[in-house]
Amino acid sequence: MLEVRSIPHQRLINTPYLFAIATTLELATLPEEAKVNKPASSAIALCRAQIAPISRTTDVKEFITTVVEETANDCLAIMK
Repeated sequence: MLEVRSIPHQRLINTPYLFAIATTLELATLPEEAKVNKPASSAIALCRAQIAPISRTTDVKEFITTVVEETANDCLAIMK
């Protein structure tokens, strides 16, 4: 999941929630001097700006469900 920016942009467009989670992990693992205060909020903002909108009303359950669906669909697309 890390190094999400190495994934082709077209795949990221189809997996914005997965992009947000991977970016959160990347931001959270930065050295102390480079860390942001709220990695998840920053990652979602980056996703909205660079990939696709994520609704501001998305709750945790919907977020996780969407990540699982995106991951499954991405795997199926790769297998084809």
